[in-house]
Amino acid sequence: MTIVSIDGNLGAGKSTVMKYLRNTYKYSVDLEPVDDWIPFLHDMYKNNKDAFEFQVKVWMDRMYMPLYPKNSLTLTERSGYFQWHVFTKSNYENDKLNERQYNILKTMYDNCPFYPDAYIYLQTSPEESFKRIHKRRRNCESDIDMSYVEKIHAMHENAYNDLKDEPGVVVHLINVEGQSVKQVGDQLHTLLQTLK
Repeated sequence: MTIVSIDGNLGAGKSTVMKYLRNTYKYSVDLEPVDDWIPFLHDMYKNNKDAFEFQVKVWMDRMYMPLYPKNSLTLTERSGYFQWHVFTKSNYENDKLNERQYNILKTMYDNCPFYPDAYIYLQTSPEESFKRIHKRRRNCESDIDMSYVEKIHAMHENAYNDLKDEPGVVVHLINVEGQSVKQVGDQLHTLLQTLK
């Protein structure tokens, strides 16, 4: 079994391109259960509540070893690595996690039951991400402003640059700016053939 994580900023097109790969090339995909997360996202973005409940929910939904098909390649949306280094740390820096909550989450992420065999970072500009976030019109995201998207973008870039320097870690970058879903999906498909 090979697990490949598709990572990138909010609005980078992860879900869309993964659905394309599933429908066109029959990949097994594990998408984030965003519909289940809407009450948590609403509380975090619109009601400015702390993020601890949501971070625990994400860990429970995404980091437990799922029952992926054996002898196949599975694409998973967003890795624990990027979740921790971008969103958990951002919430801590924004005072949406206190020190005790942050340390609990660190222990959880330090003890993930599985890690992807490879990471693919879909890079897009914060301007494009912001445009896509508002185009998809999720009510829970309507208060996200450009400064937040820029911060999350910078944290993704830092996390990617640190990860690619880790010995033995397989990480690839695809710049999706100005490309169609088909173009990005076909690039991913070609790359994925080398990871099987």
